[in-house]
Amino acid sequence: MSPKHAVLTATLFRLGAVLALGSGALGPAVAWAQTGVTSGTEVVGESETSEMRLSVGRILSTVKAAGYTEVRKIEREHGVYQVDARDPKGWRVEIFVDAKTGGLVIDPETGKPRSERLSDKVPSGPLDFEAVVAQVKAEGYPEVYAIEYEHAIYEIKARDAAGRKVELYVHPKTGKLLKHPKTGNPLKEILDD
Repeated sequence: MSPKHAVLTATLFRLGAVLALGSGALGPAVAWAQTGVTSGTEVVGESETSEMRLSVGRILSTVKAAGYTEVRKIEREHGVYQVDARDPKGWRVEIFVDAKTGGLVIDPETGKPRSERLSDKVPSGPLDFEAVVAQVKAEGYPEVYAIEYEHAIYEIKARDAAGRKVELYVHPKTGKLLKHPKTGNPLKEILDD
């Protein structure tokens, strides 16, 4: 079967499942993703210029309502948010939240949220994501759109008050922005739009 044929078949199967069951059939936190992830990272039916964004709070609500805990990474790529979390059985997994529907991407074969098991040896940070996001917002960055605990610090992607995309670094125990030792300015990187 050619890759194009496989994508078309998966899309038609997914569309048929959505029409047969309806997106609300699985509960409010779990919705069928009409433009779900195919076998790679390609999202069917979405243009590369699409700019759908969900708040970190909404993504956390969706993930936690489905029973996932200890979220350690949220990153948007190709129309889905990739979320590193612990599943209800305790395994560290990567799950996917559709940027258009706000629901978990469901595997049409199993009817369960699509996930990939990760190494279980991800360190846990002392502060939870909600506390870190609240602290960053209080520091003047109103929109946080990606967060990751890596190398013993939180790496945050946000927009500043002027709307520029920036990457910030946050202390894992205090939630405070890391600052340059000489200037006292927050360590940040302006990202290209």
